[in-house]
Amino acid sequence: MTPETLLSEREREILRLVATGATNNQIAAQLDISANTVKVHLRNIFGKIGVASRTEASVFAMRTGLIDGPPAAQQTAPPPDLPVPAAQPAAPPLDPPVLAAQPAAPPLDLPRRDPRPHDAPVRRSPQLLAILALLVLGALGGALAWQTVARPATPTPEAGTVLLPSVKQRWRPLPPLPAGRAAFALAAANEQLYVIGGTIGGKVSASVLGYDTLAPGWRTLRDKPTAVADIQAARVGDKIFVPGGRRADGQISDRLEVYDPATDTWEARASLPAARSGYALLAVEGKLYLFGGTDSSAPQDQVWRYDPDGDVWNVLSPMPAARAFAGAAVEDEQIYLFGGVDTDGPLTSVLRYNAAAEGQPGGPWSALAALPAPGIYLAGAAANGLVFAIGGGGTVYNITIDQWQPLRTPLDASLTDARVITLNGREVYIIGGRNTGGEVRDTYEYQAIFSVFLPASEGE
Repeated sequence: MTPETLLSEREREILRLVATGATNNQIAAQLDISANTVKVHLRNIFGKIGVASRTEASVFAMRTGLIDGPPAAQQTAPPPDLPVPAAQPAAPPLDPPVLAAQPAAPPLDLPRRDPRPHDAPVRRSPQLLAILALLVLGALGGALAWQTVARPATPTPEAGTVLLPSVKQRWRPLPPLPAGRAAFALAAANEQLYVIGGTIGGKVSASVLGYDTLAPGWRTLRDKPTAVADIQAARVGDKIFVPGGRRADGQISDRLEVYDPATDTWEARASLPAARSGYALLAVEGKLYLFGGTDSSAPQDQVWRYDPDGDVWNVLSPMPAARAFAGAAVEDEQIYLFGGVDTDGPLTSVLRYNAAAEGQPGGPWSALAALPAPGIYLAGAAANGLVFAIGGGGTVYNITIDQWQPLRTPLDASLTDARVITLNGREVYIIGGRNTGGEVRDTYEYQAIFSVFLPASEGE
C-alpha cells in the first residue's frame, strides 16, 4: 500500500489545500472545521506520507497527482493580533454616495410576510523578489466604531509606506440576482455560492441559482424538489443540506433534501423529528445543528443534531427559551445565536452554544452581550473573531471583548431576510432580502481581510 492510499478523503482534501499555500485558518474556513482540527489532520498526514514540513507535503501532493503544477512558493502570513484600544471613538462619517451613513438604532421595519411569530518581516529569496504580505483584519481596520485608521499627511507616501484600505474599498457590489429574493437558503462550496428556494415576487419558489466567485455571474441549476421558504442551508463535505421550510400552501415541511453540486442533483434524507421553518442551522465538525424555529403555531426551543454518515437526527439540550427567525453564525466551533422572536416579540438576547459541553456540568449554553436593538429575520456570518449581523442595517460582534458595534454598510436600513455567508475566512457575501419596497436583488462582497503587497529589492 502506497503512502497516498493511506490518506482519508478529508486528509487528501486538506493536503490539496496545503499545496495551494493555504494557511490553517483558511483551510478551516473552507472546510467548516476548526484550526485545531486542521493541525491534528496535518500531523496525521505528515506521519502517513513521511514528511516533516508543509513544503515537503506540497511536493508530495504534486508528485502523486493530488494537485496540478508546482506547490505554492510562499504562504501568506496570518493576520496579526491587533490590540483593542481602550478608547472607542465613533466611526467617522462616510463619504456619500458609496456608503450611506447608518442611523443609530433604526426602528425595525418588519416586511409584509405570511403570518407567523414575530499583520512579519520581509522574507527574501536568492531567486525571486520577496513579497511582504501584511494581512489586516478588515473589520477592525476602519469599518467598526472601535478602531480608526490614521492616514499619511502627504498625498504621495514615501517608499515603503503601507496605506490601509478605506472603508469604501471594503464593499463591492456584485452582479445582482436575476430577481428579488428573500427567505432563501445560502451555501458555499468550492468558490461557488448556491441560492436555494425562498420567495420570489411573494411566491414560494423551488429555483436554485449558482454564483461563481472566480468568474462572477449567476446560472440556473436544478430546482429543489420541494418549494419552500424561511429556510437555511449548511454544507458538510461535498453536500448541501436544506431541512424543512414553509411550503406554498402555508404548511411547514419536515423533509430534509440534500443537494450535490458536483452532479446538480437532489436526494431525500431522514425527515426532521418534527416540521420546522424559520430555524437557525449551522455545521460543526461534520454535523448539522438546528435551533428553534416554528411549527407554524409558535416559536420552539428544541435543538437537533443531524449525523450525515448515519442519516439520523438526535435531540440535544434545548435553548434556554424558544425563538424563531434568529440570526446565527459559527466561529471556532462555537455557535452564536442572536435576535429572533418569541411569543412576546423581537429579541435582543444573544446566546453561545458549545456542542462539546453537551452533557457536561453547566451545559452548553451561555449568555452574551445583547444586541443594540431587537432584531428579527437577521442574517449571520463570522470571520476572524467577528460575528456579523445583517438586518435593519448592520452590526458586528467582537467575540474577544463581548461587544456589539455598528457596521457601516451600503444596505437599506429596512433590509431583512437577506442571507450572509463567509468564504475563505476573508470575503463576506450579502445577498437578497426584502426592504420596504419588496424583495431585492442586491449582492455585495465585503472584504473582512485585506492583503497589502510590497515589492522588496533582493539586496536590501
